[in-house]
Amino acid sequence: MLTRSLLPSVVCLVAALSSLSCQATCGRSDEAPVLWADGVVEQQGTQQVYVTTPIDHPWLEFPSHRRFLLRHDMGTRDLAVEAYLSYEEQPVPTGDLDPHAFAQAAGNTVLIESVDGNSTTVENDTCEDGYYLWLRLTSKPMPPATDN
Repeated sequence: MLTRSLLPSVVCLVAALSSLSCQATCGRSDEAPVLWADGVVEQQGTQQVYVTTPIDHPWLEFPSHRRFLLRHDMGTRDLAVEAYLSYEEQPVPTGDLDPHAFAQAAGNTVLIESVDGNSTTVENDTCEDGYYLWLRLTSKPMPPATDN
C-alpha cells in the first residue's frame, strides 16, 4: 500500500511518463500524398529505370509524415526500390558523386505504401524532419524478343 509520502512522487512519475509518450508521437498527417510527376524514366538495356530527379539535381523535401505519389508509368509492379536520404537539398554537385553526402534509407524513414504499374507511394513514417529523398525504381529485366 502506498504511503502518503510516496503518493506525490508516484503522481509526478506517472505524469512525466505520460508526457513522454505524448511527445513520442508527432501527429501523423492524414493529408493526401503529394503528386510527383517530374521523375525520369529511362530504358537501360532490358530494364526500365525511374529516378525522382537526376541525382545531381535538388532532391525532394521529405519532412515527417510527408507522402509522395510518384508517377512513373512503367507498366509493372515488379520493381526493385532503392531510396536514399540526405540532410542537404542537393547533396551531389554536378559531376561530383560524394558518397558521404547521403545514405541509403533504413527502417521506416521511407515506407513503401503502395506500388502499381503507374505509380508508387512512399512516406516518411517517422517524426524526423530535415530529410531530402532520392529514389530509384528498377524493373525486372525483360526477356529478349524472339523472331517467329
